[in-house]
Amino acid sequence: MKSGNKSEKARRFEVRIEGLTARAEGWGWSGQHQVRIPGALPGERVIAEYHPGRPPADRVRLLEVLEPSPQRVEPPCPYFRTCGGCQLQHLGYNDQLSFKSAILKELAAGIDAFPAPEPVYPAPQSENYRCKTQMPFGESKTGAVLGLFRQGTHQLQPIDYCRVESPEANTALNAVRQWARHQGLPVYDEQTRRGLLRHLLVRKTAGGVMVVVVATSPALPAADLLTETLRAALPTLKSLYLHYNDGAGNAVLGGEDKLLWGAPFIEEDLAGLRFRIFPGTFFQVNPGQMTRILDILDPLLDLRESDLLVDLYCGVGAIALRLASRVREVIGVEFNPDAVSGARENARLNGIQNAAFEVGDAGTVFTGLLSGGKNPDVVVLDPPRKGLEAGVLQALLSAMPRQIAYLSCNPQTLLRDLQQLCAGGFRISRVLPFDMFPQTYHLETLAILEKS
Repeated sequence: MKSGNKSEKARRFEVRIEGLTARAEGWGWSGQHQVRIPGALPGERVIAEYHPGRPPADRVRLLEVLEPSPQRVEPPCPYFRTCGGCQLQHLGYNDQLSFKSAILKELAAGIDAFPAPEPVYPAPQSENYRCKTQMPFGESKTGAVLGLFRQGTHQLQPIDYCRVESPEANTALNAVRQWARHQGLPVYDEQTRRGLLRHLLVRKTAGGVMVVVVATSPALPAADLLTETLRAALPTLKSLYLHYNDGAGNAVLGGEDKLLWGAPFIEEDLAGLRFRIFPGTFFQVNPGQMTRILDILDPLLDLRESDLLVDLYCGVGAIALRLASRVREVIGVEFNPDAVSGARENARLNGIQNAAFEVGDAGTVFTGLLSGGKNPDVVVLDPPRKGLEAGVLQALLSAMPRQIAYLSCNPQTLLRDLQQLCAGGFRISRVLPFDMFPQTYHLETLAILEKS
């Protein structure tokens, strides 16, 4: 449907939903225009509203389901329609897995070299699975609130309990909100750049809970009371931080950490290894499913004692350290210097001496390794959603390692990159999808490639 003039009035229309997009939007035809309606399912007849005055990602909204799909279930979360965090709570969990499998097969249908994807591995938990929670503060008539933005907007939906976050995170959210209201603390406004409270970050591991209050001041009023409140509400609390961030923009972290109470880190056990988590440490949001991925990846790789393994986009070294015992040497490459510091610390923590980690652009560092005679036997890739840069692809095709394991959070960019690798001399032997983020459209996919 075309974007209208903002002065144009909202209008309602009826449509039959013909399918789901990769972002879990129901799509159908209104006249000659294809429309996408979040929350609608294939086969349904619905009434939707188009409002040109809203942000582009929020202009079409589902108003009423006239003929529901037999797959439709009542979303368990009261914020499902107004919060941008989840997109699939109106589908039962088995149907969510079927949807993700169908999307991957549809995307891969035109690629001859792409083998049939295997069934999606379900997550160990479909709710309360996230170990990291980030929520911005907002204002209401009753004081400070915490919540999530409606998808594609900066309209905050206050949230009392999020079903995909851990119970400990929900307890912390409510305790911090009540403390902020009791103290009458002002919330930060991005437009005026005034106010104190910006975000709340909660990290939960098997070793305990870390709470981080992000504020625009290096001093937090009533910090002692906050400590008492959280310790009483959360027996597993191990660490409380103030993160001082007075920068422009909406980045959550980017300033200085001040430990208010407890230990400077918490620890997580992942696939038999220990990892230290600090406020800014990158770590998998769903460690239960990541453990399953590592357990499945390990025997799929043809690793030998004489091998050099290169792990590009290595983060804090979860994959590199898990595989280090099977090879001669591991080199991890990561652009984020804090993540590399964490990877080096995790190697020391686990007594792993044959793993080294370098900071820098993946393509540049990888090309430098090849120039220095460090030609890998096996390469592991876990890039961001944008996929591989041209420099990484060129270096891979130059190195021609015996095997590549490509773990991707974006099927579209994964397929794009696999086509280029196959054209350059690799073949895909296995494609294994994993549901890392239940209740959302996101899909993690592991592809194993071999030199053909």
